[in-house]
Amino acid sequence: MNTSEILYTALKTTGYKVFPQKAPHNQKNPIVIYNITSDGFELGSNSYLDNENTRFQIDIYADGYDEILKMKTKVIKAVRDILDAKPIVYTSTESITDDSRRVKIDVKLWTSGNN
Repeated sequence: MNTSEILYTALKTTGYKVFPQKAPHNQKNPIVIYNITSDGFELGSNSYLDNENTRFQIDIYADGYDEILKMKTKVIKAVRDILDAKPIVYTSTESITDDSRRVKIDVKLWTSGNN
């Protein structure tokens, strides 16, 4: 499994609707959206190794403050519980959009080709 598949699988355990890149039009909250912000493979002595090093931005949307905090906790726990990769949660920031609340979480997953 690549890092995107690993992250998607982990996020689905939260029970929320999860989408890569963007949610379908008119999708109702609560939702989770993830995007790759950078990725690459490690360089070995003779060629590229099968090790993936991928950073993601996870955006979660909810209608209320209590709900967004609960979602944030569940999403971060789901990422930290990933066994198929080494996850690092860097930052999370909260904001308010025109019609909902949003939390942005910056995550890095590292995995070797042996998974």
